[in-house]
Amino acid sequence: MIEAGFEEVTEVFTAFGEKGVPAEKIASTAAAEAREYLASSAVAGEHLADQLLLPFALAGAGHFTAAKLNLHAQTNMDVISQFLPVRFVIDGEKVEILSCS
Repeated sequence: MIEAGFEEVTEVFTAFGEKGVPAEKIASTAAAEAREYLASSAVAGEHLADQLLLPFALAGAGHFTAAKLNLHAQTNMDVISQFLPVRFVIDGEKVEILSCS
């Protein structure tokens, strides 16, 4: 586990061991995720981004930057759009939530 703490946000990167996989490879996986996040100018990492979508949608609007949007985030956007009158706009690292009402 790698923790990167900043004034406004803390990101945690984890990788879990598997039988037969060297610890160095597991550590390398977590380190690669941390490096990717630190190289971006985004506030939210890949796994925090999908957790921010619902609170922003419930608020009706907002935006944040994300280092990467994974399939889970894409699925969350699709599901949230089915229940709330919001639209998600992705422009590079920026994720914007717009009210449709």
